[in-house]
Amino acid sequence: MPNEKGWLTKEEAYATGLPIFIKSDSQKTGYWTSKPYDHAVLMTRTRCKQLKMPALRNGEAAVAYRYAQGAMSSHRYVPLYDRTDVFEVGELPYSILQDGELMDKAEGHLSTE
Repeated sequence: MPNEKGWLTKEEAYATGLPIFIKSDSQKTGYWTSKPYDHAVLMTRTRCKQLKMPALRNGEAAVAYRYAQGAMSSHRYVPLYDRTDVFEVGELPYSILQDGELMDKAEGHLSTE
């Protein structure tokens, strides 16, 4: 069951079948557990809000999860929301994206773990 922020435990996140972005070392590039989307911009609720495109509390489903290593509980998997359209039409530049916000089958970093 998600916590008050909507974060999941490892078991819950993997049970969704959605892709998960994992970055366990700040010195290394993270990776996606799977890449079902050819191209997608995926952001946390906080990042969506920072960029003035908030995620809906009720009614917008997560399309992926991100592992938050520093979380202080067993709920370490943060929901990600699709914001691809905003970038494809040029409302925001791709240059502002952070590690783990872009899924592209053309780039590497796919783990088979």
